[in-house]
Amino acid sequence: MTTPEQNLWVSVIAQQFTDAVRQKTDNDVLLARNWLESNTTDFKTVCYLAGLNPEWVIREWKMIKSGEKNISRWKKS
Repeated sequence: MTTPEQNLWVSVIAQQFTDAVRQKTDNDVLLARNWLESNTTDFKTVCYLAGLNPEWVIREWKMIKSGEKNISRWKKS
């Protein structure tokens, strides 16, 4: 079971996925893509607060970026 706080941080990650897959390559898109590939302390902290393994999130992004996986899991409704 997840907490409301974890759900909030999962939403932060989901927004990064949503921004990163947009076709228009503006600053928000580039920042989102860089963040998802960064493995920085900030990235790891957000993953930890979301209850997610940072390496798993990076793998998810790489599979979405390569077309191996659909973004639907991360799309905000």
